[in-house]
Amino acid sequence: MACILNLLTKLKNLLESKEDLENVKFILNFNNSFVPKPFLEPTVVLGLKSINIKNGPFNGYIGTLENTEYFGSEGNFTLSFDIYVPKIIGSEEAFSIFQKMYKDLFFNEENINVLSFLAKEIKYDPDIGTFLLECAVSIFSLILFEENN
Repeated sequence: MACILNLLTKLKNLLESKEDLENVKFILNFNNSFVPKPFLEPTVVLGLKSINIKNGPFNGYIGTLENTEYFGSEGNFTLSFDIYVPKIIGSEEAFSIFQKMYKDLFFNEENINVLSFLAKEIKYDPDIGTFLLECAVSIFSLILFEENN
């Protein structure tokens, strides 16, 4: 779905634009093809965990603007934000990145409706020499369709 790509790209661009995250690399992962490897810099991998779409009230009718009727569905998206930090930098940096992303997403100016942010415990993967903090963010969004009159 194009709306998922647009949402993930919008989030990636938003986070990349933040000065407090300028030393973090962001990667989009759509089909679970990402293979962790030793990292030289903190890296956040953004992906999709789940989608729940339901039709809005009144058969999805939103309203009319300039002779165009708008219909839509309500979408709840759960996105994964896996934070990888090299061992040499330390596990504390993973939680620091989480805190910065939490602040930047909850208090964003892009009209992204963040419902919740979840982080698991920080784990160390000796095979790749990297700490991993698995996170998920839930976002609500209207998915709009238009019909010209």
